[in-house]
Amino acid sequence: MTPSSPVAAEPFATLETDIDQIIAHIASHQPRSLQQQLGPSEIGCPCHRRIGYKLAGVPPCRHTLKWEAYLGTAFHAKIAQDLPSILAPDGRPRFLVEQKVHVGQIAGEDIDGTSDVYDRLTGGVIDWKLVGKTSLARYRARGPGQQYRIQVHTYGLGWRLRGFPVNGVMIAFLPRSERYSRRHFWWEPFDERIARQALAQVDAIAAAVKVAGVQALPLLQTSNAACHHCEWFKPGSRDLTRGCPGELNLPHPTESLIDLIASKETS
Repeated sequence: MTPSSPVAAEPFATLETDIDQIIAHIASHQPRSLQQQLGPSEIGCPCHRRIGYKLAGVPPCRHTLKWEAYLGTAFHAKIAQDLPSILAPDGRPRFLVEQKVHVGQIAGEDIDGTSDVYDRLTGGVIDWKLVGKTSLARYRARGPGQQYRIQVHTYGLGWRLRGFPVNGVMIAFLPRSERYSRRHFWWEPFDERIARQALAQVDAIAAAVKVAGVQALPLLQTSNAACHHCEWFKPGSRDLTRGCPGELNLPHPTESLIDLIASKETS
């Protein structure tokens, strides 16, 4: 009997479905996928409305298999296993990996994150990014963009708050589908202000959401940079409490966010 016959194909079609469901379950139950609190990776998101959705506790309107994140998690686990074997001249591990750092507060709540790597020799903070060919070319040409840049500086702030010297931050863009030689390392001197300004901005968003609830959503700045990866993206939506249509021509708000907060506080 050949593999293409209907009798042979039927159980394997079921097997395909089973594997899809297993991988989807595993990917959606990674610790970072289950995290409810805003983390350093989200603080620099250029779409403030997306941040607002999470802070307001609005349930996502769609769930997608985060395959790239799943692969990235596997890579992080492997390199975190291997790096500690590299020793510094003092005989201790050169690299501190997967360490929890406290980066500040938002709405009075502590914000913590897990930093990929701290290098004891250079005082450098490294964040790994496993990316596809198109993204790698873009980061090589344009740099990491606002969200990744803020993220790695926020980890730098966390290490400094732990008492470690932080001289620079690096993002290692590693190829997911090309030879390793295509990798791109971006770095710059650590600037604490970048992290603190981002935290203050998100704290202001949290204050608006706390006062106005979902009414704050239409007044929050949007960005279509990651709409198709957003769990609250709902094309054509006219009800922002159920999902966001992205940067479309929605009616302009009749009041500013500041006016809305002021009216709520005085009512």
